[in-house]
Amino acid sequence: MDAGTSADKEERLRLLAQATQVKRPVALLTLIDKLDSQEVDDDLILSVIEAVEAGIDLNNLFTAQVTEFVQETEEEEEEAPPTPETAAPIPVYRLGEGARLYFAADGMPVGPPVHHIFVSRLKYKQCFACELRGEEMCTPVYPAFKPGNILIFSAEPRVESGDFVFVKTRQSDEFVQIFFGSEDLVRLRPLNPQFPERTLRRFELKVVCKLVGRYEDF
Repeated sequence: MDAGTSADKEERLRLLAQATQVKRPVALLTLIDKLDSQEVDDDLILSVIEAVEAGIDLNNLFTAQVTEFVQETEEEEEEAPPTPETAAPIPVYRLGEGARLYFAADGMPVGPPVHHIFVSRLKYKQCFACELRGEEMCTPVYPAFKPGNILIFSAEPRVESGDFVFVKTRQSDEFVQIFFGSEDLVRLRPLNPQFPERTLRRFELKVVCKLVGRYEDF
């Protein structure tokens, strides 16, 4: 750096220190104070002074920078992954060992549940849960269910052959695997081979709700 440039810089810094005496614009003084508090170098401050002397409106310049920052922030928020939905309470009832459920027209059980669980990100709004009690679905290989499992059911999704379902008939409430056959016949199969499967007519099924979730440990 030559002597002329160094002397010019020193002169500008001297004028900066006496800014109130040379009556710099208020916006410039405020901005310089903010820049100085952020420990920026002297070259940046001198560049700001030169911008003002060149007739650039600092207020407009600052507003444009803020607008750009806000736009970038909004874009980042749009790209961010959605936050999980608030967990909804689901009533839990007992299933098996002679327990019976009674349903309203909307496909949800009526009567007081044993307790509630809170689950988020469920695809269906109308859900209820059952605490499995019997051994009908216990097997040593997958898929297998055991007493104490919390099973979540919904009447909203379509039930297809091979699905695991809650079924209410005139005789009992059951958790089984369902198969639809010809001539309006339905097979209800427990996974445990010690319990025989049954064949019913479709009209004998009072309620059928598909398994949509399970908690093995509760």
